[in-house]
Amino acid sequence: MTTAVKIQCTRCRVPKPTSQFGVRSDTGHSNSWCIECTADYQYRLLLLKRYKMTPEEYDAKLRAQGGVCAICGGLPGHRRLVVDHDHSCCPGRVTCGECNRGLICYECNMALGKMHDSIEVVRAALAYLESYDA
Repeated sequence: MTTAVKIQCTRCRVPKPTSQFGVRSDTGHSNSWCIECTADYQYRLLLLKRYKMTPEEYDAKLRAQGGVCAICGGLPGHRRLVVDHDHSCCPGRVTCGECNRGLICYECNMALGKMHDSIEVVRAALAYLESYDA
């Protein structure tokens, strides 16, 4: 009987199969962090750099809105809910941290973006849908 080769992640210190590690493009060797630790680190970095938010603040906001999208009430799927921010304050992807609104699903975030975060356009879309409601 053969045993699978395991590598210890230098971040979480858990021995894992080599399939749980990415491969460095420059050397062809396995990364020293497992895929899960690498993804967690990148997520934490994104929250801090883009939204000036810690993972603990994200989790608190998520708990405060019941763990669901603040717009449609849907549960997060394979993606985390995204941080919605007021583009009139910070027009780019990076925020000041003060204009973060709620956590919303990818689809609702795209819908708001397509409507340019405009209350007037959202109201017009609602009126349009209501005009065809039988």
